[in-house]
Amino acid sequence: MRTSILSTLKHLAASPASSLALIVGSATAIVAGYLAPRQDLYGSGWFWGLGALAASLLAYTVLLQARALARRRSGACAPRPEEAAAIAAFAEKGWRLATSAGNESSRTLVFDKNREGRWGSLIFHAGLLLLVLGGLAQSLFQNRGFAQLMEGEVFLGREGDFLQTEKGPWAGPLEPPFGLRLDALRRELWDDNNLKALESSLSVLREGAAKPVSVAINFPLRDSGFAVYQSPYYGSAVSLELTRADGRRLVTHFLLDHAARPDQPERGGSDFPTTDYLFSLNLRPGRREVEVFQAGRSVYAGPLTDKAPVALGLDRLILADIKPWSGFNVVDQRGLWALGLGFVATTLGALLLFARPHRELSARRDARGAWVVSAAGRREKALLNEEAERIMVGLSVGAPTRSREHASA
Repeated sequence: MRTSILSTLKHLAASPASSLALIVGSATAIVAGYLAPRQDLYGSGWFWGLGALAASLLAYTVLLQARALARRRSGACAPRPEEAAAIAAFAEKGWRLATSAGNESSRTLVFDKNREGRWGSLIFHAGLLLLVLGGLAQSLFQNRGFAQLMEGEVFLGREGDFLQTEKGPWAGPLEPPFGLRLDALRRELWDDNNLKALESSLSVLREGAAKPVSVAINFPLRDSGFAVYQSPYYGSAVSLELTRADGRRLVTHFLLDHAARPDQPERGGSDFPTTDYLFSLNLRPGRREVEVFQAGRSVYAGPLTDKAPVALGLDRLILADIKPWSGFNVVDQRGLWALGLGFVATTLGALLLFARPHRELSARRDARGAWVVSAAGRREKALLNEEAERIMVGLSVGAPTRSREHASA
């Protein structure tokens, strides 16, 4: 009973229908996940289950193909003198003697072309297996974060320094082994104020040394298995200094997003930490305005400069500085090599399968001693039968024998 169940499972795993059903099921589930009001499609348990099932089927397929290749013994056949004419006729057409089957009195010779193509299917499926495993690993261990830096500010590479993070269920802390400092931000805008180009000059900080690098959109920094991508989010960082009545000086920074249109100001606002003030800022070229709220009522609305402080009762507010800020996405890519290797393997396997397909013909003697040639496999049957016809003509095989062989095929 147990043997029967295992045989059934092996048959299902090796069946093309099972693979097709898995592909159709996965595609249907993905489409349904997009259409339904669900979140985190690729982080759901059922999606990981489909990936694990696909990986299991691919692993079993790779195992079966590897065993089949290991059983083949190329060059294990020693030709006999009476077979020399047949071997020469095949060689004229580019076919090489691969192996033989049968006994000493009656044996079948197997000839092949494009011998390297035998590995195509194995390499292709092994590449698919790496892609599936790599995709599962990325989903389970994904680790990325978003950080904002003002010009001159240092990012130390600690997880707490990220504004937000996105993690897989098995991911550890996101802590790249280096720090970053934003030295300069360069931007180019179209006439409608949309972003044309954005580039940051960074210093990579490691063990007391600073290495200057440039990061732009679609041109990330890669270091120690981590990638730092330039985010399209940027703007102005307004630093405000508040002098309290007791002489204490408090400084905070407001990050304003870049204006969507040229006629619009950069806007932003928040509370002033450790105080009961709320600020609303409008920033235009050459003009800065602030509105200050305290206890739910407006206590000041007007210009803000770095020259004259604004009186807020007994407190004084002044513009300390304005610097550009930029956002960066930091991604842990230390397991991404599996996806790259899988892509290379699937591409190589597909090239072998379609550009250099492995082909086989078998040749045996019939009762009259004439050579009968036929296709040894199921693929490209019609093409191989035509090639067999041409070789049989070269061997002076009679037409009745050819017709009988192809009828049986």
